[in-house]
Amino acid sequence: MLTRRKEQFPNKHKKPKQKPERSLSGKELQAYRKFLAVVLPRVIEQHIKGYQIFDNIYSYESFKAKLEEKLAELLKKKENVTVLNIGAGRQHLEREIKSKLREAKIENRVKIVPIDILNSNDYSENSLSPLTVVADAIEMPFPDNKFDLVVSEMTIDILPFAALKESFRVLKPEGDIIFHFHWWSESGENAKGEIAEYIKKYSLGGGSSDEEEIKKRIEKAGFKNVKVDTQGFYDGINETLWLEVTGKKPPLKIR
Repeated sequence: MLTRRKEQFPNKHKKPKQKPERSLSGKELQAYRKFLAVVLPRVIEQHIKGYQIFDNIYSYESFKAKLEEKLAELLKKKENVTVLNIGAGRQHLEREIKSKLREAKIENRVKIVPIDILNSNDYSENSLSPLTVVADAIEMPFPDNKFDLVVSEMTIDILPFAALKESFRVLKPEGDIIFHFHWWSESGENAKGEIAEYIKKYSLGGGSSDEEEIKKRIEKAGFKNVKVDTQGFYDGINETLWLEVTGKKPPLKIR
């Protein structure tokens, strides 16, 4: 049985007073914990072997390009940009983005905060950098309205809806989201057994690849200007698909 370590929170971050876990029903919370107990050991094992059970390189490269495009856009409007990356894993994305920012001599203008339920050292003994925050995305230790951009590649869609509500909470008014969701085949071949049951009943994505359905789920959390696009890569033999989700938090209402 998997034993989760006590979450470590940096002193500069305060845990929210109301725990998002309380917004989960008993059955949902039980299913989520069972899902983690099944998946996390597999994630660690697959990372150590050099690959991940959910991610694909084509989605990652597309996601990275979208993030770079958004950062360039934001840096024209803002002096500094803060980014939250949910499900950072071994922080390949952070290292590659920081390398490009360093080359452009603007590294100090962008702060990327990686968050993961596991520490990067759990993935590999040779992990290059420790995670800034080890926490569950359904209970993030950040104040309201902290980040200009919240991103997640192949992670947030398999978490409970509470993770999306938390993303909305910590995002600044008029802030942006960029998510990549898994493409779930109708046969369900890419999610089986207990994982499939949890994904369909309790996850944010709900095991759906229907663009309108996903859009409604994102809008339910309060996001506006939501766009959901099916994307993919075909190498002449196999086709790899995923969903790109973008949206904005509405501006702050002035009473």
